[in-house]
Amino acid sequence: MRNISYLIRRAKFLDSRLIVALDLYTDTVDSKSLLIDRLDKLLEKLTNYVAAIKIGLPTILCLGIDELHELLHKYRDYYFIADMKISDVGHIDRILCRYADRMGFDAVISHAIIGLKNGLEVVVDEVHSKGGSVFTVCAMSHPGAEEILNTNFSKMLDVSLKAGVDGFILPATQPKYIQMAREKIGREKIVISPGVVHQGAEVGIAIEYGADFEIIGRGVYLADDPVKAAQTYASKLRWSI
Repeated sequence: MRNISYLIRRAKFLDSRLIVALDLYTDTVDSKSLLIDRLDKLLEKLTNYVAAIKIGLPTILCLGIDELHELLHKYRDYYFIADMKISDVGHIDRILCRYADRMGFDAVISHAIIGLKNGLEVVVDEVHSKGGSVFTVCAMSHPGAEEILNTNFSKMLDVSLKAGVDGFILPATQPKYIQMAREKIGREKIVISPGVVHQGAEVGIAIEYGADFEIIGRGVYLADDPVKAAQTYASKLRWSI
């Protein structure tokens, strides 16, 4: 695992605040090799425009630990984020973090709603011991998030800071949460924002409100020309802007 400073160095070198989410999956075992080949080609071609790659549970479950380990280690220039939405009791959280490290990820995403004691404190301890970083989800973009999760936004920011996390996942579709977070935490922590393009947020809006990176998934990997799409988005999300 590598800490957040590697991500910043890579982003500045590429002059790109673009993170691509790869949530590709297959419903059949026979198609697994085709999925690996598709991911391999995407990672090879996007490297000049993308600072980090976020991989979610659908892809992790489809590929498996060993296959993903091989793929991630082949493209070590990227900063890899495991979007496992860790949200269990401490001993399970620790196991998940160890698997993330084993697969070759540099960072994990955890829900902040699990709290500090035997929750976030375990996630941060395990990941930091490996040299990696932890991002916490403190707000989400789907309508149901406003019913429970987002109503505890301030408490989740507080517990995340107490745990010593490295950054936050805050929705570009609701930039008020990015703004509120910046007012509370200043510029000391990294903010990464999903929800761009296919979920409705315009490219650049999260950066405008204080995010450091924007996450685009389907807008890249479902594009007719993923490389051109990534290049276009990266040009709007330059680090120097």
